[in-house]
Amino acid sequence: MTGLLKNVMTEKADHQAPPALDLDAIVATGNKRIRRRRAVGAAGVAALAAVVATVGVGLVGAVDGPDQGEPPVAHHTTPSPVRTGPFASTNVPSWADRGTIHYGKDEFKVTTGQIRAFVQTNDGFLFINGQREVYFTDGTSTKKIGSRNEHIRLEVSADGKTVIWMEQRDQPTLVIANSDGKIRSQQTVVASRSTDGSHKLGPLGTVAVDGDNVYVGVAPDRLVRVNLPAGESNFVTGVAASAVEAVVHGTFAVLRPDGSTVVSKNPAATSPAYPGHQPQLDRSAATSLSTASGDKVMIYRLSKTQAIPISHPGHQYLFVTQWLDYERFVALAGSPGKPFDLLTCSLTMRNCETSAAAVAPYEEDDAKITFVAPTGETLN
Repeated sequence: MTGLLKNVMTEKADHQAPPALDLDAIVATGNKRIRRRRAVGAAGVAALAAVVATVGVGLVGAVDGPDQGEPPVAHHTTPSPVRTGPFASTNVPSWADRGTIHYGKDEFKVTTGQIRAFVQTNDGFLFINGQREVYFTDGTSTKKIGSRNEHIRLEVSADGKTVIWMEQRDQPTLVIANSDGKIRSQQTVVASRSTDGSHKLGPLGTVAVDGDNVYVGVAPDRLVRVNLPAGESNFVTGVAASAVEAVVHGTFAVLRPDGSTVVSKNPAATSPAYPGHQPQLDRSAATSLSTASGDKVMIYRLSKTQAIPISHPGHQYLFVTQWLDYERFVALAGSPGKPFDLLTCSLTMRNCETSAAAVAPYEEDDAKITFVAPTGETLN
């Protein structure tokens, strides 16, 4: 089977988790919980500064704007000519193509260039353009809220209230935004050696945001949990940061070296294991799961380990793009040489219906791929 979009889908589904790491042997400081006095507007990130400092990575205080020497981000607005009313948050299929976000029957056009990645919040959409700039739109206007998104990646909480990303400035910067695009805090990262001088530690990378908890990775592959309101931080032991694929309502989806995905409230758990990688948990209750292996998508209720068969006649393979609730998911569906359709599938009915036909052409050249799913990442 050929076609770059299909190849990218398969590659994302088949990537192998890294080998298990002995975190205590790598970072001798072990697990710590550090309580910090709350700072105005930045309690959680102050706690993050404290916990990562124990392994030699420092955060240089909360800042209201970019680092010195970095031009300030322009908070300008541009009209959105197609959508005439404000954004209304509902669970409907969404996708983006070039400069348009499709949201059910609505279209949100922007004039900021091609959309590379986007997520939905309670108040609209955050997206990244080809210049790695971050924008927010509510359907009536579009405003720039960030720049130099390091990995073309956004993480949104399941409750739709918080979005996080990393920006590459003079030093990497962790940005935390509210659902309306207002920046809650920005934190500069400084890389250094661990306290014993034996390990070079890299900058932070975003892993997930789950309610009031932000999860970030500290090289070499340690996971830090930050509770924003309480101002508490701690290392999450027994799991590598790079293996954590999702955290939804306190439930972790963790990739395992044996080709399975473990879903549990305990991030260090080794069961229950579900075949396949590229896990996605439903964001409403974290009780349903999709995984993928090659052309095959598997759907599970977390109370069972047997996959639920889903009928999708006319389409050879599926790629899950979003969960609408614990019962319904949206999938990009295709067959060799044919355009891709967007389907809405039901676990109860065990079938799929076409929500939007021919949303993406069958492409051999990945540079021509313009379809974007609401996952916060780009397909190409």
